[in-house]
Amino acid sequence: MTYYIILLLTMATAAGAGDVAIPNTFESNTPAMAAEVNENFTAMETALNDNDRRIAAIEAALDTLRTTITAQSETIADHAGTIAHNTNAISVLQGRMVAVETSEVMALDDYLLVDETGDPRGPLVRLSGVNLQIVNGLESTHTINGLGNLIIGYDETNTTSAPRCSHSDYTDQAGCERAGETWSNSHKTGSHYIVTGSENSYSSYGGIVAGLRNSATGRHSTVTGGIDNVASGYMTSVSGGWANSAQGYYSSISGGAVNIARGNYSSISGGMANKANGLYSSVSGGMSNTADGEYSSVSGGRDRTAAGELDWVAGSLMEDL
Repeated sequence: MTYYIILLLTMATAAGAGDVAIPNTFESNTPAMAAEVNENFTAMETALNDNDRRIAAIEAALDTLRTTITAQSETIADHAGTIAHNTNAISVLQGRMVAVETSEVMALDDYLLVDETGDPRGPLVRLSGVNLQIVNGLESTHTINGLGNLIIGYDETNTTSAPRCSHSDYTDQAGCERAGETWSNSHKTGSHYIVTGSENSYSSYGGIVAGLRNSATGRHSTVTGGIDNVASGYMTSVSGGWANSAQGYYSSISGGAVNIARGNYSSISGGMANKANGLYSSVSGGMSNTADGEYSSVSGGRDRTAAGELDWVAGSLMEDL
C-alpha cells in the first residue's frame, strides 16, 4: 500500500511539472517575428529539459523504491518464517509446561525446601514430612541390577584388593565364572544398599557397606566400618577392624584384625587372627584362638582351641561342660 501511495504522489508531481508557459501567441494571417517564435521554442525547450530532469529523478526514485520493496519483501518473508518457527516452539513449550505442571515432580513442592543462605557451607536441601524410598524398579527387594542404592560419596572403584567372586557361594575364579558370576577386585552390581566410604563392593541386595575397601557380598549383609573387611555370609555383619571375614550364616565380627567367623551363628568380638568355626561358636578376644566345637567359646588368651561341643577356653584354662 505504501508503494502505491508514493507512486501516485510522484506521478502527480510529474504531471504538475509538465505545464508549459508560452510567452508569445500568434493569430492567423499575422506575421510572426522570428525573435518571438524563437522565444517560444526556448520556453518549450526549457520546459522539456526540466521535465526530463524530473522524469529522470522520478525513475531513479522508483528504482530505489523497487530495491527497497524487494529487500523489505525478503525481510517480511524471513520474519514470517521466524514467526512460524517461534509459533511452533511456543506450542512445544506450552505442551512441556502442561506436562511439568501435571507431573509428580510438582507434588514435591510442599515437602521440599531449598535454603541457599542459612548454611555457610552451601545450599541445604531438605525433605520434610515424607518417607524417601529408593528401588531398583524390579518390584522386589530381593533382586539385583545395580540400581536402587543410596550412595553417599563418589563410590570409587577398588583396584588394589585381591579379586573375589561377585557371589558369596564361590571362592575360586573357575567356579565363579562357571556359574556366570564375575571375578574382580570391585563389585558394584548389587541393589538396595546404603553405600558410603570409598572403594567398597556390594553385589547382592539389602545391605549396608561403609568404610574403605570393604565388601558386602552376602544377602542382607553389612559392613559398617573399618578396612578390607568382608561380609559374605547370609545376614552377616562386620562392624569394623581390618581384614575380618564373616562367612557363616548370621555370623558377626565386631572388630579386631584378620578374624574369621566361619560357623553359622558364630561371632568374634575382637582380637587378632581368631576363628569361630563351630555352629554358634564365639571368640571374645585374644590372638590366634579357635572355637571349633558347636556352642564352644574362647574368652581370651593365645593359641587356644575349644574343640568340643560346649567347650570353653579362657587363657590357660579349659573347661568341659
